[in-house]
Parts: sequence; C-alpha cells; structure tokens
Amino acid sequence: MHHAPRFVQHAFTMLEMVIIIALIALLIALVVPSLSGARHRAKETRALSDLRQHATIFTIYTGEWNDRFPTFADPRATQTVLRTNHGTVAFPYFASHNFWPFALSASYYQDASPSSDLFISPFAESSSYFRHYIYSCAFIARPEYWDLSTRRGRDQLGPTTLSQVRFPASKGLLSVEPWVHGANEGVPVDAPEIGSRRSLVVSVAGSARAVRIGELGPVVRSGDGTDRSLGGHSIGWLPTAAHTQHGVDGRDLPN
Repeated sequence: MHHAPRFVQHAFTMLEMVIIIALIALLIALVVPSLSGARHRAKETRALSDLRQHATIFTIYTGEWNDRFPTFADPRATQTVLRTNHGTVAFPYFASHNFWPFALSASYYQDASPSSDLFISPFAESSSYFRHYIYSCAFIARPEYWDLSTRRGRDQLGPTTLSQVRFPASKGLLSVEPWVHGANEGVPVDAPEIGSRRSLVVSVAGSARAVRIGELGPVVRSGDGTDRSLGGHSIGWLPTAAHTQHGVDGRDLPN
C-alpha cells in the first residue's frame, strides 16, 4: 500500500526573521541616500539650465534698454503695483528680487505664467519661501549704496548698466538656494554652517555653477538696509550674491 507523499512546511525561526529584517533595513539604508542624491543632482542640473536661460534673457533686455538691467519698482513708493495677465501684485522696492517674472514674462517669456516651472526653483516646489529664482538686489541700486561709508538712501536706488559691471564672469546675476527652504533667517552671516552650504549662481557673463557660500565675495552685512518700507533683507547672506560690497562694481564668484 502506497501513501501519498507528505510535504513538510518549513517555518522561519525567529532568528532567521531577525536576520531578514536586518538585511532589508541595510538595503534600504544603502539605496535611499543614492536615490536622494540622484534627485538632488537632477534638480541642480535643471536649475543651472534655467539660470543660464534667464541670464541670456537679461542680456537681451540690456541690449534693448540702453544697457540697463531690469528695474521696475519705484523707490519713492511704499508699494509698486504690477498688473499682468496673470494677476496683480504689489511689493516694496527690494522685493523686485522675487517679483521680476511678473515684470518680464509678457515681453520676454511669451507671457509664461510667473508660477510656471521656468521661474520656480525645483528646490522650492513644495515651499512658499523664495520660490522664484532670485534677481540680485545689487542691480537695482548704484554701487555706492553697497558701501556703508557712502550709503545715503533712496536717492541711490535705481537702474545699473552692463558697462558698470567690472567683473562680468564673477558678478552674480541670479541665484537659487537649495538649502534655504525652511531655514532660520536669524542665522548670522558668518555662522560656520552657512559657509559650507552650496548655492547655485549664474554670472552676468552667463556661466552658472554651484558655489559654497564661504567662497563668495564679501557682502554688506546689513543687507539692503533697515528701511522696512523698501522691503529689504536685513541680513547679508540671504539671498546669495544679492548684497555684494560695491554692488555691480564688486565680485561674487571665485575665479
């Protein structure tokens, strides 16, 4: 008499389960950082490409406006109002650094929405903090405004020209701070953790690259000044290259 074969089920022991879980955790620990790094590099590549494109547009602008960089806010007013096909915005003078897409999109970007990916940093897609690529405040105030020994006030605000830029390859025009979203604005300009962080900057000459903040040229520590009606930043490191000593006459990027 033949009996049907019996199949014996083998259950994992507790030790084997612990080993399997440990191996899975190890694999996750190895894979996740590499995926995160790949995503960061992809965002950085896109941001650098966007910055180069914007620098080209700004160069075209200077060619059409008698060598002048974009200036579209009134330094005598508490608020400048821009009415566009994409809405109406009101902002103080130095907030031009963030509202430039509203002023330029119709004439230079085929009326693209200021909230489109073209203007929004890929590092700020889920943030409401400094979402646009940042236009350097140095280009909307004359060089003497960016030296505290010669700073007087509103009469020094206004357009600068391409011919005033002494070091086009070293002067930051627009930038983006991958690390800044959610950052504490109260961190002092010379804090060690700030100097080691990387920002992405495009120069007037159109070269875009990542640079450590500690490698940038000296800034005016008080930023745009203490007149809050101008909407300025009261600290020197935020955003990168915006408050360079001597403004367009100074250097931001290392050689």
